[in-house]
Amino acid sequence: NTFNNVVINKTNGITISAGTHQVNGTMTFTSGIVTQNATLQFLNGSSAASASNTSYVNGIVTKVGTNAFTFPIGAGGLYRPIAISAPSPSSTFTAQYVNTNPNALYPNAQRAVTLDHISGAEYWLLNRTAGTANVNVTLSWGSNSGGVGNLSSLRVAAWNGSIWTDQGNSATTGNTSAGTVTSNASSVYGPYT
Repeated sequence: NTFNNVVINKTNGITISAGTHQVNGTMTFTSGIVTQNATLQFLNGSSAASASNTSYVNGIVTKVGTNAFTFPIGAGGLYRPIAISAPSPSSTFTAQYVNTNPNALYPNAQRAVTLDHISGAEYWLLNRTAGTANVNVTLSWGSNSGGVGNLSSLRVAAWNGSIWTDQGNSATTGNTSAGTVTSNASSVYGPYT
């Protein structure tokens, strides 16, 4: 199925359990969680709007093309977006939010010397599944993130298969309660926090 524009407005949410569902316009989140167990793909130029703690995608979201994109993802009643800058050349990325401590799978102790510690609250899985583009990655934080003391000391960390690597801090928004941090251009894909 391909939708030009779609509105999610169902208090009890919906489940996508099979097939490939493409958005070729705007997916607007009004009410309800989309539980995604199949393929939900945003085509080049498409976007998501109005996602919140009461309406987002719980599962993997795919983005195709060359436009910058904010993945409308979350879990456990938390909207926790991850965004990428415009990929060039055209590439395909997938993202999912994981509302658990990454330490069991991706140990905090295995990190670059420039990283003081790794979040014990959450992580995202961001993968480039087609193409060669490197992108800047923007992560969000909120009340469940374990607290942020100093925005300028934040770094985006990406797991390279053996350690958490320092992806930098090119910009921040918000305050110590909620905001975003953006990496430098990254060529490492997989877990991020």
